[in-house]
Amino acid sequence: MNYDKYRKDILMLCWSFHASDRPDFAHLLSTLEKLPRKRLARSPSHPVQLSRSADSVL
Repeated sequence: MNYDKYRKDILMLCWSFHASDRPDFAHLLSTLEKLPRKRLARSPSHPVQLSRSADSVL
């Protein structure tokens, strides 16, 4: 299955010209939950140590 196309189709539905053609939040949530989850790796521009709270650094 081409998940990129599937995601694009979901976005296109959300931006339909007629509001009646757009999915409601419950339908959108159930559709998104069916998609496989992808773990995102931290990028070098967002190091892990910068995401900690100030309390944990001091």
